[in-house]
Amino acid sequence: GSGGVGVEVLSGGGFVTWSEITGSGSHGITATNGMVVSNSNLYNNVGNGVEGFGSDARFNWWGDAAGPTGPGGDGAGTGVDFSSFLTSIVTIITF
Repeated sequence: GSGGVGVEVLSGGGFVTWSEITGSGSHGITATNGMVVSNSNLYNNVGNGVEGFGSDARFNWWGDAAGPTGPGGDGAGTGVDFSSFLTSIVTIITF
């Protein structure tokens, strides 16, 4: 629910796993040098779910069973690998 980018990584990549990135006013996740995003829910963001050339964003729920290119999908930026996506939402357990 961020007013801008949900998660922004400005250098060196990083990892986002088992996360809920939703409702951001811009992209869900932006990475300047690529990063790994997996087993996360990326949906209802104004921009792409993941934006950042060279990012590995496989095994995520994008808001649509057809992935980021589906009609309800959050989208993926140029150079983002989403080749294997989840067809249903990930259950995130918090403690």
